[in-house]
Amino acid sequence: SSGINAEYGLPALVYSLTFLLLGLPMLTLLISNVAMLVVAVRYGIKRKRSSSASEQDVNMTAVITVTCVCWLFIFSWVPYVIRVMCNASDVYIPRWYFTFQAHFLALNVCFNPIIYSFTNKSFKKVVKKRVFDALIESVRNVFRR
Repeated sequence: SSGINAEYGLPALVYSLTFLLLGLPMLTLLISNVAMLVVAVRYGIKRKRSSSASEQDVNMTAVITVTCVCWLFIFSWVPYVIRVMCNASDVYIPRWYFTFQAHFLALNVCFNPIIYSFTNKSFKKVVKKRVFDALIESVRNVFRR
């Protein structure tokens, strides 16, 4: 037969593509994140004299931020990967799961600014100022009408 090999069919192709396009990047994120945390903990334990305490705090904050964002990314995409695998295998998926999976992906986008604002003071200040300025402008526009 032409196209997809009839012996393996569409599910094998979907599994392979899902692994290459989603599984492999997620696995890479996971491994690099664990390595980054190990290095950060070892660096924090050694307390090198060449770096100040504030520099160590900034480095640790960056590691925590990246770790949180990466783990959130992984956890928010896992339900989607499960859905793709089930669809390829003709496994029944309840209707509610489609909604759950879509909301989970949306949460990834929503939580990133929250993570950044908790771990980065300057980001927090900028976001507060922008949101406050936008609210003031909205109120002004309401009263101008």
